[in-house]
Amino acid sequence: MRIPLFAAGVALVVVGLLWLVDSTVHNGEILTGVSAGDVEISGDSPGDARATLSTVAAEREARPVTFRVDDTTGEVTPETMGVTLDTEATAAAALGVGRTGNPLRRFVEWARARTTGIAVPVETEVDPEAFATWLGSVAFPAKAAPVEPVVEFEGTKPVLTQGVPGTSIDAELAESRLRHASVDADPGAVHLRTIEVPPRYTDIEASDVAAAAGSTLLSAPLEVVLDTSRTTVEPAELGPLLRSTPDADAYRFVVSRDAALALLRPRFADVGTPPVDAKFVVNGGTSVEIVKGRLGVGCCGPDTETLLLDAMEQSDPAARVATLPKGEVPPDITSDDLEALHVTSKLAEFTTMHAAGQPRVHNIHMIADMVQATVVMPGEQYSVNRTIGSRTEEKGWVNAPTIVEGEMSQTPGGGISQFATTLYNAVYFAGIQIDEHKPHTKYIDRYPLGREATLGYPSPDLVFTNDMPSAILIWTSYNDTSITVSIWGTPDGRKATASEPEVRAEGECEIVKVTRTVTYANGSTKTEPYTQKYCP
Repeated sequence: MRIPLFAAGVALVVVGLLWLVDSTVHNGEILTGVSAGDVEISGDSPGDARATLSTVAAEREARPVTFRVDDTTGEVTPETMGVTLDTEATAAAALGVGRTGNPLRRFVEWARARTTGIAVPVETEVDPEAFATWLGSVAFPAKAAPVEPVVEFEGTKPVLTQGVPGTSIDAELAESRLRHASVDADPGAVHLRTIEVPPRYTDIEASDVAAAAGSTLLSAPLEVVLDTSRTTVEPAELGPLLRSTPDADAYRFVVSRDAALALLRPRFADVGTPPVDAKFVVNGGTSVEIVKGRLGVGCCGPDTETLLLDAMEQSDPAARVATLPKGEVPPDITSDDLEALHVTSKLAEFTTMHAAGQPRVHNIHMIADMVQATVVMPGEQYSVNRTIGSRTEEKGWVNAPTIVEGEMSQTPGGGISQFATTLYNAVYFAGIQIDEHKPHTKYIDRYPLGREATLGYPSPDLVFTNDMPSAILIWTSYNDTSITVSIWGTPDGRKATASEPEVRAEGECEIVKVTRTVTYANGSTKTEPYTQKYCP
């Protein structure tokens, strides 16, 4: 027994001496058998190890890593995710193997390095903001942000729309797996797990807050004062002004400024000065320009919603008074709105003549003023009768000759069929889709044969649809003896022509056929025959 024990002791002494000699000879170097991940730095000085690791880091930080979310696959570089390899920390960790801790630990680590080898992990750092930005940009079919529960008030009754959980990537697991993949020599595809993300607030929390808010905010009417005017807003009118706004701090309610202004502006319309809309103006029949709108002064200043909410939070009915400041009132139509319509060119124009000084001329001028500067948007249908309404003396129309069931009669608005005929021909030669029109039953020689239209209320009517890709502007002008209608917009290459009238007799009447041909920019054509019957 003494001989084996002696031999073991001798071996232990020898190994210990080897450890001491090795540690002394290679002091300040990374131990033999120590690597950084798969990067060989065994026996290197710290400087050499850092240099080697820096070279590897530059390559791997720019190397795409494949990731998979459900069935969606993508690639990302570590530098895009904000992942960097920490060469200083890694080299220091490698140098510390067998150099730190108590003697027994140092000896064991030296022995392991010499026998099986030791791979210290490559240290990484992550920029949290860069990683979160990239992770948020990853798209996959199931991705959805959680939807917070919403409460709206119908009158004073709260109505809950339940929250909906979202689906996102497990950020903590994704960071861990992608950090490891960034340093691996051959990481393969990294699977990113999806998780359900609940709304910040539960439906019960939203309902409880709404009930508490309603009991205070809608407890009594609100008196609203602006300048020398005042109005009372009932609780049922206040409810629809409230908007639930769940944020990081609390689930709360605020007053919607847009809803408040929509409710209050009509009630304070006489306060201050009204705004003026931007408008189109055609100069001399040759060019169109935009006249800028003008801000008005009235309801209400920029603090309106806050002042209303402050007053609504008062439990004392006598204290529920909101005194609002006057503020700028923007026009409904701005010059930017009109610029966006690209109304630049005259598409068609038509003029008809009439005798001066007759009562019918008053009506023609009146309808021309009502229709002037009308904008018809793409796809929108325009009706003359819907625009001007019924013709009565109370509205300013005067009696003038009108064909009623084939006989001449005096009616308010008589003569405006001349305007309808003029508009009809302008639309006709602009190549725009005509939906409805009706000719006179008797031919009147101041109109083109087979190309005219009459009006009555509620019918007949003149109706057309803007089938152009851009908006069109109807512009009217007149003098003592003529009325002109022009159509303005953006040319799309279409051209419209009218055939010569084809006339045939039918007893005492005449049947007149005129065909419109519209040729489009792509060379296609559309022919539209119109047949009209005139009787004496």
